[in-house]
Amino acid sequence: MFKNILVISTTGIGDTLIGTPAIRALRKSFPKASIEAIVNHKRLGIFRDNPYLNKVYSYRNNSFFRILLALTLRKKAFDIVIILHANDFLGLLRLIKYKRAINLQGYNDKNLNLVSYDLSFNMHAVERKLRLVEGIGADRKNGVKLDLFLNEKDHFQAQRALNRHGIVDNDIVIGFQLGAAKAYKCWPVSNFAQLARYIIDTYHAKIIVNGIKKEGRLFTQFQKLTQRNDIFFISGLSIKESAAVIKRCKLFITNDTGPMHMAFAVETPSICLFVPSDPSTIGPYGYGDLHKVIKKNPICSPCITKKCENPVCMEQIRVDEVKELVDQMIASIDEGKACRTVEKCLM
Repeated sequence: MFKNILVISTTGIGDTLIGTPAIRALRKSFPKASIEAIVNHKRLGIFRDNPYLNKVYSYRNNSFFRILLALTLRKKAFDIVIILHANDFLGLLRLIKYKRAINLQGYNDKNLNLVSYDLSFNMHAVERKLRLVEGIGADRKNGVKLDLFLNEKDHFQAQRALNRHGIVDNDIVIGFQLGAAKAYKCWPVSNFAQLARYIIDTYHAKIIVNGIKKEGRLFTQFQKLTQRNDIFFISGLSIKESAAVIKRCKLFITNDTGPMHMAFAVETPSICLFVPSDPSTIGPYGYGDLHKVIKKNPICSPCITKKCENPVCMEQIRVDEVKELVDQMIASIDEGKACRTVEKCLM
């Protein structure tokens, strides 16, 4: 039906990963099609090694790189353009030759032959994107799990980063995500510090804090409050290398942010902390009990979300309830490993 398909996804880590089940559905449904994607240059690694894509283009939202992209794409002609998530898709469409474009962002344009699918924002974002590609004949029978394909180099670099901090194969590693794209989603660092002391004392674990370099100040604050030696800041890695570090963790405790979705994709058990945002639309989806959510209601009405610099609503999540869930999940993880070991021995 389609020979040439272009997917546009030029926003954050979470948004990009949430689109991967739709890309998988496209590939399984149109196996002979050439499927290409435009992605934000900072998220390029998410689509690297993805076997469902024929080609990936790096995108920066400035005039110089728009011109370069236009020159690259000028000989291409796509049967359909699928806008999974993009803040600047109208400008992109004007650079591309195509027959038809579809999107979920409530924008129709006859001149651009652009049609918006009206799907409820109360639906999970993975589901919305799958419904979008279903509308052009894709079959979503291959599931809803997120895709992030790690290679040997990713795992090697991750282990190398851990080894620099003295973390070896036998160590129990628990991951923390202190930061988020915006302050309004952040659980207090002091709460993370209390939780870290409990985990280290109870499980003799090592705590790794995943973050970008500018979040080093959060780690410094966390370090002062924790007053423990077995805590380490892991930064400066690529997205896939960071995902490999998260894969190494026994458990990942996270705010609602991009690395949370990375934990979903690499299937590391996680505890996800939500207050202003809604886990029913952007939380774990289709993983059973692998990922757990603690959700509280916002205390401000209306919630000002991204404008909030003092997320007092996140303080509603008590350290004790996170501790309790940590205990439950570690017991469940250990029980599952023991069952698999027994099954292997009986084979």
